Amino acid sequence: MYAVSLSTLAVAGYAWQPLWGGHSFVVIAKATFQLLPGKARLADVQDDLNLVDNHWDDDANCSVYAPSDMAPFKERADVMLVGDAFAPTARGSKSLVARVSVGNMSKSLVVFSDRCIDQRGRISHGERFNRMALRYERATASDVNPVGIAPGCVKGQPLPNLQAVPRKQSDAERVDTACFAPIAARWPTRQRLLGSAAAGWDETAWRHTPLPCQVDTTYFNASPADQRVDEIRCDERIVLNHLHPQHARLVSHLPGMQPRAFVERCAAVRPVSLRADSLWIDTTRGICTVTWRGSVELQAADEPGRVLVAHERAAEHLTWPDVEAAMSAGATLIDSRGAAGFAKGHIPGAINIPAGDDAAYATLPEDKSTQVVFYCSGPACGASTTGAQKALSLGYTKVGEYRGGYPAWATVH
Repeated sequence: MYAVSLSTLAVAGYAWQPLWGGHSFVVIAKATFQLLPGKARLADVQDDLNLVDNHWDDDANCSVYAPSDMAPFKERADVMLVGDAFAPTARGSKSLVARVSVGNMSKSLVVFSDRCIDQRGRISHGERFNRMALRYERATASDVNPVGIAPGCVKGQPLPNLQAVPRKQSDAERVDTACFAPIAARWPTRQRLLGSAAAGWDETAWRHTPLPCQVDTTYFNASPADQRVDEIRCDERIVLNHLHPQHARLVSHLPGMQPRAFVERCAAVRPVSLRADSLWIDTTRGICTVTWRGSVELQAADEPGRVLVAHERAAEHLTWPDVEAAMSAGATLIDSRGAAGFAKGHIPGAINIPAGDDAAYATLPEDKSTQVVFYCSGPACGASTTGAQKALSLGYTKVGEYRGGYPAWATVH
């Protein structure tokens, strides 16, 4: 089985053997959005999926810029942020509080200018900063952060630029991570979650054998523990304080986009549920990415088939009177079922383009401004949605879907 993108979204998939046995196919989709006041928009250039952790400077000894997107699942969703903190004025700052809020998750860091302990044992501040990198290398080294600045007050030693802001009193015993960035898969705090499997663990080859029962599956979460949420909604609210190059406080919402996926196998098309479980923000670029994940049970690792992924909101949903009016105005009606179903009965005037037959789409009208309307065997079938998304990916601008399909039409004709 393999995954196919019917839009600009980055899509991938792979077969693996879950803890409980058997085989599953994981489908992964990622969208990149430009963060703007009010509502984010789909970016013109989409980021690729990361097959492994992407470290700063391509150096595995550095912290992670963007984490691997290849987790099989995540029980809770990750929120991660990289880039810079920005001073509110051109004069710069000696310190500021950077804050990110996503849904009910809120976290703040104090960001300082370069500092050190002088010869008299006092803190000496360097120049004001206009931007400061939000990397683990600028926070205090700890069990969670093996690449940070060593703790202590040695004369001449630099002090951390990043410091966690204490949470409410009830959280006093919890030590928050003084960074918003992803935690590397190779760092001790995640490696311990693999248990005895850590010694032979390979970040890309693990999926070829059954997942060891001793693995704590929170290993697949890359965010600090205090940045995990139950869900990332399609219209999630994102608030950034001192974390955008143009806006000291940015309030934005995801635009409500939800990709849809369908699995094609054994001449049948079925929907696949996708869940958003990763939100990654790059403040320097002013963008964020959302990653969705879904799963298809397999009879065998090499079971044939494919999963098609496209935007949900693309096609207009039409009633039968809408379809009649569209056909009177010159629209083309397409039956997305297989040839056998079409032969048994179809709506008069329709042409047959089976959803999974890529070559058949060549029979669509040459004029891509022509309205095209797709139908199949009803809402549970999914073939018409697949066909409509394919038409959109080919550049057709007026795409509709008659969700009731042939059964709804047949009951009144």
